[in-house]
Amino acid sequence: MFEEGDWRDKKLLGGKGAGLAQMTQLGLPVPAGFIITTEACRDFYKPVKEEIDVLVKELERNPTPSTRDRIISEIWGIIDSLSLPEGVMEQTRECMAKLEEKIGRKFGDPNNPLLVSVRSGAPISMPGMMDTVLNLGLNDEVVKGLSKLTGNEWFAYDAYRRFLQMFGKIVLGINEKLFNDRLDEVKRKYNVKYEVELPIDGVKEVVEEFKEVIKREKREFPQDPWEQLKLAISAVFRSWMNPRAIYYRMANKVTPEVADSTAVNIVAMVFGNVGWNSGTGVVFTRDVATGENRLYGEFLPNAQGEDVVAGVRTPYPIEKLKDISP
Repeated sequence: MFEEGDWRDKKLLGGKGAGLAQMTQLGLPVPAGFIITTEACRDFYKPVKEEIDVLVKELERNPTPSTRDRIISEIWGIIDSLSLPEGVMEQTRECMAKLEEKIGRKFGDPNNPLLVSVRSGAPISMPGMMDTVLNLGLNDEVVKGLSKLTGNEWFAYDAYRRFLQMFGKIVLGINEKLFNDRLDEVKRKYNVKYEVELPIDGVKEVVEEFKEVIKREKREFPQDPWEQLKLAISAVFRSWMNPRAIYYRMANKVTPEVADSTAVNIVAMVFGNVGWNSGTGVVFTRDVATGENRLYGEFLPNAQGEDVVAGVRTPYPIEKLKDISP
Protein backbone atom coordinates (compact mmCIF):
# COMPACT_ATOMS: atom_id res chain seq x y z
CA MET A 1 0.00 0.00 0.00
CA PHE A 2 1.17 3.57 -0.60
CA GLU A 3 1.17 4.17 3.18
CA GLU A 4 3.69 1.38 3.72
CA GLY A 5 6.26 1.62 0.93
CA ASP A 6 9.75 3.08 1.40
CA TRP A 7 9.52 5.88 -1.15
CA ARG A 8 13.31 6.23 -1.21
CA ASP A 9 13.61 2.84 -2.93
CA LYS A 10 12.73 3.73 -6.53
CA LYS A 11 14.49 0.63 -7.82
CA LEU A 12 11.89 -1.50 -6.02
CA LEU A 13 8.75 0.67 -6.16
CA GLY A 14 9.39 2.41 -9.48
CA GLY A 15 9.39 6.18 -9.87
CA LYS A 16 5.62 6.58 -10.01
CA GLY A 17 4.98 4.28 -7.06
CA ALA A 18 7.72 5.94 -5.00
CA GLY A 19 6.20 9.36 -5.73
CA LEU A 20 2.70 8.24 -4.77
CA ALA A 21 4.01 6.61 -1.60
CA GLN A 22 5.90 9.76 -0.62
CA MET A 23 2.93 12.05 -1.26
CA THR A 24 0.59 9.71 0.62
CA GLN A 25 2.93 9.64 3.60
CA LEU A 26 3.20 13.45 3.52
CA GLY A 27 -0.58 13.62 3.80
CA LEU A 28 -1.18 15.05 0.32
CA PRO A 29 -4.53 14.28 -1.36
CA VAL A 30 -3.55 11.57 -3.84
CA PRO A 31 -5.66 8.54 -4.82
CA ALA A 32 -5.32 5.40 -2.71
CA GLY A 33 -3.59 2.36 -4.12
CA PHE A 34 -0.77 -0.15 -3.93
CA ILE A 35 2.33 -1.27 -5.81
CA ILE A 36 3.30 -4.60 -7.33
CA THR A 37 7.07 -4.17 -7.13
CA THR A 38 9.74 -4.49 -9.80
CA GLU A 39 10.80 -7.72 -8.09
CA ALA A 40 7.58 -9.35 -9.36
CA CYS A 41 8.36 -8.13 -12.87
CA ARG A 42 11.84 -9.63 -12.70
CA ASP A 43 10.27 -12.92 -11.57
CA PHE A 44 7.84 -12.65 -14.53
CA TYR A 45 10.76 -12.55 -16.99
CA LYS A 46 13.08 -14.90 -15.09
CA PRO A 47 12.20 -18.11 -17.02
CA VAL A 48 13.13 -16.49 -20.37
CA LYS A 49 15.66 -13.83 -19.33
CA GLU A 50 18.65 -15.42 -21.05
CA GLU A 51 16.76 -15.83 -24.34
CA ILE A 52 15.55 -12.25 -24.29
CA ASP A 53 18.95 -10.83 -23.32
CA VAL A 54 20.51 -12.48 -26.38
CA LEU A 55 17.84 -11.01 -28.67
CA VAL A 56 18.18 -7.52 -27.17
CA LYS A 57 21.95 -7.71 -27.74
CA GLU A 58 21.19 -8.36 -31.41
CA LEU A 59 18.98 -5.26 -31.52
CA GLU A 60 21.80 -3.20 -30.00
CA ARG A 61 23.92 -4.03 -33.08
CA ASN A 62 21.50 -1.91 -35.17
CA PRO A 63 20.38 -4.67 -37.58
CA THR A 64 18.54 -4.15 -40.87
CA PRO A 65 14.83 -3.34 -40.61
CA SER A 66 13.81 -6.84 -41.64
CA THR A 67 16.11 -8.43 -39.06
CA ARG A 68 14.94 -5.97 -36.42
CA ASP A 69 11.31 -6.85 -37.08
CA ARG A 70 12.10 -10.56 -36.87
CA ILE A 71 13.88 -10.13 -33.53
CA ILE A 72 11.03 -8.08 -32.06
CA SER A 73 8.56 -10.70 -33.24
CA GLU A 74 10.65 -13.40 -31.54
CA ILE A 75 10.77 -11.41 -28.31
CA TRP A 76 6.99 -11.00 -28.28
CA GLY A 77 6.47 -14.64 -29.13
CA ILE A 78 8.47 -15.53 -26.02
CA ILE A 79 6.76 -12.95 -23.78
CA ASP A 80 3.25 -13.97 -24.82
CA SER A 81 3.88 -17.41 -23.31
CA LEU A 82 4.59 -15.99 -19.83
CA SER A 83 2.28 -16.18 -16.81
CA LEU A 84 2.24 -14.10 -13.66
CA PRO A 85 4.59 -15.38 -10.95
CA GLU A 86 3.09 -17.57 -8.26
CA GLY A 87 1.51 -15.59 -5.45
CA VAL A 88 1.10 -12.30 -7.33
CA MET A 89 -2.68 -12.53 -7.70
CA GLU A 90 -3.14 -13.80 -4.15
CA GLN A 91 -1.25 -10.80 -2.76
CA THR A 92 -3.10 -8.52 -5.20
CA ARG A 93 -6.45 -9.76 -3.84
CA GLU A 94 -5.27 -9.03 -0.29
CA CYS A 95 -4.27 -5.49 -1.22
CA MET A 96 -7.50 -4.95 -3.17
CA ALA A 97 -9.44 -5.88 -0.02
CA LYS A 98 -7.52 -3.18 1.89
CA LEU A 99 -8.19 -0.70 -0.91
CA GLU A 100 -11.90 -1.55 -0.88
CA GLU A 101 -12.04 -0.94 2.85
CA LYS A 102 -10.20 2.37 2.52
CA ILE A 103 -12.36 3.65 -0.37
CA GLY A 104 -15.65 2.20 0.84
CA ARG A 105 -16.42 0.52 -2.48
CA LYS A 106 -16.09 -3.04 -3.74
CA PHE A 107 -14.32 -4.26 -6.86
CA GLY A 108 -16.86 -5.84 -9.23
CA ASP A 109 -19.89 -4.83 -7.16
CA PRO A 110 -22.54 -3.31 -9.49
CA ASN A 111 -24.18 -1.50 -6.58
CA ASN A 112 -21.06 0.24 -5.28
CA PRO A 113 -18.23 -0.34 -7.75
CA LEU A 114 -14.54 0.32 -7.22
CA LEU A 115 -12.71 0.98 -10.49
CA VAL A 116 -8.93 1.14 -10.75
CA SER A 117 -6.17 2.20 -13.08
CA VAL A 118 -3.33 -0.23 -13.73
CA ARG A 119 -0.20 1.81 -14.42
CA SER A 120 3.41 1.08 -15.29
CA GLY A 121 6.21 2.67 -13.28
CA ALA A 122 9.88 2.13 -14.07
CA PRO A 123 12.63 3.22 -11.65
CA ILE A 124 13.42 6.08 -14.07
CA SER A 125 11.12 8.31 -16.11
CA MET A 126 10.22 6.70 -19.45
CA PRO A 127 7.37 8.95 -20.64
CA GLY A 128 4.92 7.24 -22.98
CA MET A 129 7.08 4.15 -23.39
CA MET A 130 5.01 1.68 -21.38
CA ASP A 131 1.34 1.01 -20.88
CA THR A 132 -1.55 1.98 -18.63
CA VAL A 133 -5.16 0.77 -18.46
CA LEU A 134 -7.87 3.05 -17.02
CA ASN A 135 -11.40 2.36 -15.74
CA LEU A 136 -10.67 -1.31 -15.07
CA GLY A 137 -13.48 -3.22 -13.38
CA LEU A 138 -16.28 -2.15 -15.70
CA ASN A 139 -18.55 -4.69 -17.37
CA ASP A 140 -22.13 -4.81 -18.64
CA GLU A 141 -23.58 -4.82 -15.11
CA VAL A 142 -21.09 -2.59 -13.30
CA VAL A 143 -21.60 0.18 -15.87
CA LYS A 144 -25.30 0.27 -14.95
CA GLY A 145 -24.41 0.48 -11.27
CA LEU A 146 -21.89 3.28 -11.91
CA SER A 147 -24.60 5.15 -13.81
CA LYS A 148 -27.03 4.88 -10.88
CA LEU A 149 -24.36 5.66 -8.28
CA THR A 150 -23.27 8.87 -10.01
CA GLY A 151 -26.57 9.83 -11.58
CA ASN A 152 -24.65 10.34 -14.81
CA GLU A 153 -25.35 7.69 -17.45
CA TRP A 154 -23.29 9.45 -20.12
CA PHE A 155 -20.19 9.44 -17.93
CA ALA A 156 -20.57 5.75 -17.03
CA TYR A 157 -20.83 4.58 -20.63
CA ASP A 158 -18.08 6.96 -21.76
CA ALA A 159 -15.79 5.37 -19.15
CA TYR A 160 -16.82 1.93 -20.42
CA ARG A 161 -16.08 2.69 -24.07
CA ARG A 162 -12.69 4.11 -23.04
CA PHE A 163 -11.91 0.98 -21.04
CA LEU A 164 -12.92 -1.34 -23.87
CA GLN A 165 -10.61 0.45 -26.29
CA MET A 166 -7.64 0.53 -23.92
CA PHE A 167 -8.15 -3.08 -22.87
CA GLY A 168 -8.45 -4.19 -26.50
CA LYS A 169 -5.37 -2.29 -27.62
CA ILE A 170 -3.02 -2.74 -24.66
CA VAL A 171 -4.04 -6.05 -23.11
CA LEU A 172 -5.24 -7.98 -26.16
CA GLY A 173 -3.02 -6.33 -28.78
CA ILE A 174 -5.81 -5.27 -31.16
CA ASN A 175 -4.98 -2.58 -33.72
CA GLU A 176 -6.30 0.72 -32.34
CA LYS A 177 -7.40 1.81 -35.82
CA LEU A 178 -10.21 -0.76 -35.70
CA PHE A 179 -11.66 1.03 -32.65
CA ASN A 180 -11.09 4.51 -34.05
CA ASP A 181 -12.80 3.58 -37.32
CA ARG A 182 -15.91 2.38 -35.45
CA LEU A 183 -15.91 5.51 -33.30
CA ASP A 184 -15.64 7.73 -36.37
CA GLU A 185 -18.57 5.93 -37.98
CA VAL A 186 -20.77 6.62 -34.96
CA LYS A 187 -19.64 10.27 -34.81
CA ARG A 188 -20.57 10.70 -38.48
CA LYS A 189 -23.94 9.10 -37.83
CA TYR A 190 -24.70 11.69 -35.14
CA ASN A 191 -22.97 14.50 -37.05
CA VAL A 192 -20.51 15.42 -34.28
CA LYS A 193 -16.78 16.17 -34.38
CA TYR A 194 -15.77 15.06 -30.89
CA GLU A 195 -16.86 12.07 -28.84
CA VAL A 196 -17.80 14.39 -25.95
CA GLU A 197 -20.57 15.68 -28.23
CA LEU A 198 -22.15 12.25 -28.71
CA PRO A 199 -25.58 11.70 -27.15
CA ILE A 200 -25.97 8.83 -24.69
CA ASP A 201 -27.42 6.55 -27.40
CA GLY A 202 -24.32 7.20 -29.49
CA VAL A 203 -21.96 6.37 -26.61
CA LYS A 204 -23.86 3.12 -25.99
CA GLU A 205 -23.54 2.26 -29.68
CA VAL A 206 -19.78 2.76 -29.45
CA VAL A 207 -19.65 0.39 -26.47
CA GLU A 208 -21.42 -2.35 -28.44
CA GLU A 209 -19.25 -1.73 -31.51
CA PHE A 210 -16.08 -1.99 -29.43
CA LYS A 211 -17.20 -5.27 -27.82
CA GLU A 212 -17.85 -6.62 -31.30
CA VAL A 213 -14.33 -5.63 -32.42
CA ILE A 214 -12.83 -7.46 -29.42
CA LYS A 215 -14.94 -10.55 -30.06
CA ARG A 216 -14.10 -10.65 -33.76
CA GLU A 217 -10.37 -10.01 -33.39
CA LYS A 218 -9.55 -11.98 -30.22
CA ARG A 219 -12.23 -13.30 -27.89
CA GLU A 220 -15.32 -12.34 -25.94
CA PHE A 221 -14.59 -9.35 -23.73
CA PRO A 222 -13.98 -10.74 -20.21
CA GLN A 223 -16.80 -9.66 -17.91
CA ASP A 224 -15.00 -10.89 -14.77
CA PRO A 225 -13.14 -7.88 -13.23
CA TRP A 226 -10.56 -10.18 -11.61
CA GLU A 227 -9.69 -11.69 -14.98
CA GLN A 228 -9.44 -8.17 -16.39
CA LEU A 229 -7.03 -7.25 -13.59
CA LYS A 230 -4.86 -10.32 -14.02
CA LEU A 231 -4.56 -9.76 -17.77
CA ALA A 232 -3.82 -6.04 -17.30
CA ILE A 233 -1.01 -6.69 -14.80
CA SER A 234 0.58 -9.10 -17.28
CA ALA A 235 0.20 -6.51 -20.05
CA VAL A 236 2.01 -3.85 -18.02
CA PHE A 237 4.83 -6.29 -17.26
CA ARG A 238 5.02 -7.15 -20.98
CA SER A 239 5.22 -3.47 -21.91
CA TRP A 240 8.67 -3.30 -20.30
CA MET A 241 9.87 -5.17 -23.39
CA ASN A 242 7.80 -3.45 -26.06
CA PRO A 243 9.84 -1.96 -28.94
CA ARG A 244 9.34 1.65 -27.77
CA ALA A 245 10.67 0.84 -24.32
CA ILE A 246 13.60 -1.23 -25.61
CA TYR A 247 14.77 1.49 -28.01
CA TYR A 248 14.23 4.22 -25.40
CA ARG A 249 16.54 2.41 -22.99
CA MET A 250 19.09 1.86 -25.75
CA ALA A 251 19.00 5.51 -26.89
CA ASN A 252 19.31 6.79 -23.32
CA LYS A 253 21.89 4.20 -22.29
CA VAL A 254 19.74 2.88 -19.46
CA THR A 255 21.60 -0.09 -17.99
CA PRO A 256 20.07 -2.92 -15.93
CA GLU A 257 21.85 -1.47 -12.90
CA VAL A 258 19.69 1.65 -13.28
CA ALA A 259 16.42 -0.01 -14.30
CA ASP A 260 15.76 -3.64 -15.20
CA SER A 261 11.97 -3.92 -14.85
CA THR A 262 8.76 -2.02 -14.13
CA ALA A 263 6.48 -1.90 -11.13
CA VAL A 264 2.70 -1.94 -11.49
CA ASN A 265 0.64 0.69 -9.67
CA ILE A 266 -3.00 -0.19 -8.98
CA VAL A 267 -4.77 3.03 -8.08
CA ALA A 268 -8.38 3.94 -7.31
CA MET A 269 -9.81 5.79 -10.31
CA VAL A 270 -10.29 9.54 -10.22
CA PHE A 271 -12.47 10.52 -13.16
CA GLY A 272 -11.81 13.52 -15.37
CA ASN A 273 -14.77 12.80 -17.65
CA VAL A 274 -17.64 13.23 -15.18
CA GLY A 275 -18.57 16.59 -16.70
CA TRP A 276 -17.21 19.99 -17.68
CA ASN A 277 -16.20 20.77 -14.10
CA SER A 278 -13.77 17.81 -14.10
CA GLY A 279 -10.75 17.21 -16.29
CA THR A 280 -7.22 15.97 -16.77
CA GLY A 281 -3.84 17.51 -17.40
CA VAL A 282 -0.19 17.75 -16.53
CA VAL A 283 1.56 20.48 -14.57
CA PHE A 284 5.15 21.36 -13.65
CA THR A 285 6.44 23.73 -10.98
CA ARG A 286 8.78 25.31 -13.56
CA ASP A 287 8.66 26.10 -17.26
CA VAL A 288 10.17 22.96 -18.80
CA ALA A 289 11.58 24.91 -21.76
CA THR A 290 13.19 27.88 -19.99
CA GLY A 291 13.48 26.81 -16.36
CA GLU A 292 11.52 29.88 -15.29
CA ASN A 293 10.05 29.54 -11.80
CA ARG A 294 6.39 29.59 -12.79
CA LEU A 295 3.53 27.09 -12.94
CA TYR A 296 3.58 25.42 -16.36
CA GLY A 297 1.23 22.88 -17.89
CA GLU A 298 -1.95 22.17 -19.82
CA PHE A 299 -5.33 20.61 -19.19
CA LEU A 300 -8.53 19.40 -20.82
CA PRO A 301 -11.97 19.62 -19.20
CA ASN A 302 -14.28 16.59 -19.36
CA ALA A 303 -11.49 14.23 -20.44
CA GLN A 304 -9.18 11.46 -19.31
CA GLY A 305 -5.41 11.31 -19.56
CA GLU A 306 -5.15 9.65 -22.95
CA ASP A 307 -7.07 12.53 -24.56
CA VAL A 308 -4.18 14.91 -23.86
CA VAL A 309 -1.60 12.47 -25.26
CA ALA A 310 -3.65 11.41 -28.30
CA GLY A 311 -4.21 14.96 -29.50
CA VAL A 312 -7.90 14.35 -30.19
CA ARG A 313 -8.70 17.71 -28.58
CA THR A 314 -6.38 20.66 -28.08
CA PRO A 315 -5.47 21.19 -24.41
CA TYR A 316 -5.68 24.60 -22.75
CA PRO A 317 -2.67 26.27 -21.11
CA ILE A 318 -2.87 26.02 -17.33
CA GLU A 319 -3.36 29.81 -17.11
CA LYS A 320 -6.81 29.42 -18.65
CA LEU A 321 -8.01 27.38 -15.67
CA LYS A 322 -8.55 30.57 -13.66
CA ASP A 323 -10.93 31.80 -16.38
CA ILE A 324 -12.87 28.53 -16.66
CA SER A 325 -12.96 27.78 -12.94
CA PRO A 326 -12.18 30.95 -10.96
